[in-house]
Amino acid sequence: MPDVNNITLGEAEKILEDLGINVKINCETGEYTKNSVVTRQIPDEDISITEGSNVILYVE
Repeated sequence: MPDVNNITLGEAEKILEDLGINVKINCETGEYTKNSVVTRQIPDEDISITEGSNVILYVE
């Protein structure tokens, strides 16, 4: 799993989708855009995952 913390949601989605990873978004403020910054990810970076896995990105 690549580290996508502290980059924009749009950049993170592109990186993960290019790897065949499904992206779910959790926004603590209720609203987000492609320019929102990823503050946390599950699973954490450096965890081994396979194509088709789900990843949760937290944005503010």
